[in-house]
Amino acid sequence: MKKNHRKNLLPTYLVIWVAVALSFSTSQAEEFREFTNTAGSKLQGKVISATDSEVTLKLADGREISGGINFFSKADQDYIGKWLKENPVQIDYDFDVSLSRSRKNKREVNEGSIVSNYEDWEYKITLENRSKNGTTGTEVGGLVLHYNLVKTAKSKGREANQLNRALKPSGRLRVKPGTVMIPDLKYLEDTDLVTKTIPINLSELAPGYYYPDGTKDEQNDDFEGIVIKIMSKGKAVFETTHGSNAVENMKWMAP
Repeated sequence: MKKNHRKNLLPTYLVIWVAVALSFSTSQAEEFREFTNTAGSKLQGKVISATDSEVTLKLADGREISGGINFFSKADQDYIGKWLKENPVQIDYDFDVSLSRSRKNKREVNEGSIVSNYEDWEYKITLENRSKNGTTGTEVGGLVLHYNLVKTAKSKGREANQLNRALKPSGRLRVKPGTVMIPDLKYLEDTDLVTKTIPINLSELAPGYYYPDGTKDEQNDDFEGIVIKIMSKGKAVFETTHGSNAVENMKWMAP
């Protein structure tokens, strides 16, 4: 019985070996194909990421190379286009954000017992695109930057009350929402954007006046900072804040 049993095992091993070999061969055929560039040079690789203009290939030796799709043959371009449709871009949005704010104008108004200074402030936003598709830096487009300029209203000026009513309340804060279109950005390319202005009001009692409750003579608005959301097709894909703790904890106001 043992002799017969051993004879029966040999065909089984052969079947397993053949199946593994065929599986390995099929896997290799599926993963790697021959690509040809416009100069006629050939290489074996597989697509691991692509955009409308660039493709990244993994070579059989494990290296990765990236290049423009138009440098490949027409057949390769068609193959890459089909791959892209079957594997739509999944962008990991990331930006380096630099912020600075500045005063645009200032005017002094005598309001009886109060002397007020009315200023308008804005933010300059510099965005550098660091987004990736997989491990490859990618171009981004169709994005919109939404922002909230935030202040705490303290000024006692009469005109300040009117200006504050044009802002949206968020608890003790006043918010100026806005929107800026972001141009298409290549990987590591940057752009400068500018917000609308928010009124920052400063008030001080005129000489000879005082508040009976002991309130300080100077009552100035605090420009708390800015909240930024970058949107793609109505969905927030990147967020950041700059400023005081009040900005960190405020309720977002949609533009």
